[in-house]
Amino acid sequence: MDSLPMIEIRGISKSFRMFRSLSSILLRKNYSGRIEALKKVNLSVRSGEVFVLMGPNGAGKTTLLKILSSLIIPNEGDAFLDGFSVVRQEKKTITKFSLVVSEERSFYWRLSGYDNLKFFAVLNNIKRRMIKERLREVIDIVELDDPHKMFQQYSAGNKQRLALARALLKGSPILFMDEPTKSLDPTSQEKIRSIIKKSAKVLRDRTFFIITHSLSEAESIADKIGILCGGELRAAGTIEELRASYGKSSASLKEIYDRWIKPGH
Repeated sequence: MDSLPMIEIRGISKSFRMFRSLSSILLRKNYSGRIEALKKVNLSVRSGEVFVLMGPNGAGKTTLLKILSSLIIPNEGDAFLDGFSVVRQEKKTITKFSLVVSEERSFYWRLSGYDNLKFFAVLNNIKRRMIKERLREVIDIVELDDPHKMFQQYSAGNKQRLALARALLKGSPILFMDEPTKSLDPTSQEKIRSIIKKSAKVLRDRTFFIITHSLSEAESIADKIGILCGGELRAAGTIEELRASYGKSSASLKEIYDRWIKPGH
């Protein structure tokens, strides 16, 4: 595993304006202050790691992911993907990641799963002579059921497998995943977790940055876990390192999580 960070976050802070009412928003009047979504966040994720970020609703997880994806810019600090700044080198950083979100809606419903992947392969400038082999590889990794069935006939689990296959198809060194098992039934959730673990094992040079609310999911797939609360990264490390910081070698992830999200930490 490369010792250099694939993802490096340095002092990221982000705040948003607050308005008193919808009319205030429309008229840009009655400004009432700012809400701090992120406060001086520092984090390093090495190449090949599976890093899982947890935290309660409103903790700042999605804001951080949007900054890493160059969708919004921070008020302070910077982040680097494979050494490139998300603030100053956006065109470089967007080639470094693929994004998987829950309830994916960007596929073409009247095309098969295979034809959807073929379309996105062309869109990502994969050489035509390589497309068939690349499609075979990613379909095999995600174990996609019946790739020639129309997308609109896919189950929620298969739609999410296809989203993961598309992300792997691009060949980016970083995969951002925002709640990849949200709204799936327990069997489909476990299958997606299994596929993520398999992908990380087969593609050792890929770095996974995953947001989840599931404690069992984090514990089963993560090399390292971060706990974000109130815009602050309150803890990060392997489960053993988190237990050491808790002071109890047998502590469950729930015990650790509950301590760090308490007010005052």
